[in-house]
Amino acid sequence: MIEIKDIFPDIPEGPLWIFTTDRRLTIQDEKAIDVNLSQFFVQWSAHGIPVVAEHVIFDHTVIIIAADSTKSDVSGCGKDKLFHLFMALGKELGINFLNRMLVPILKDDSINLANWSEISEQVNRDEFKETDLYIDATVASVKAWRAEGVKPLSELLVLL
Repeated sequence: MIEIKDIFPDIPEGPLWIFTTDRRLTIQDEKAIDVNLSQFFVQWSAHGIPVVAEHVIFDHTVIIIAADSTKSDVSGCGKDKLFHLFMALGKELGINFLNRMLVPILKDDSINLANWSEISEQVNRDEFKETDLYIDATVASVKAWRAEGVKPLSELLVLL
């Protein structure tokens, strides 16, 4: 199983962002993302106070970013800058990082992307099971991530 809930051990609390890719990332894509995020984090600040942030890339499909709110808060402008970075990276790499219709489902030790509108049918065809786990991309804080960032697919199916 991908050890995904235990990320960011050095960040006790703060905002969290989940970006799902519309295709699997290549090694070159991941290097570009790592470099761009590292450069961004060095200059990222809120009201003159540096934002302490980290990121992870899971299974070439999901990027999770967390900021430590015990060190500084992230302002609205700071959040906008992060999203602008991902829009620019998406354009450069030919990747849509903002498609909220894609659901990352953990199955067979990897992440499979499924379209929100097709998940019920895929469960009916036994492509996924209700007990498979999915990453809830609506989770917006480190604390919430640890409590409910990864959930059984059955919880999503009741919403469909």
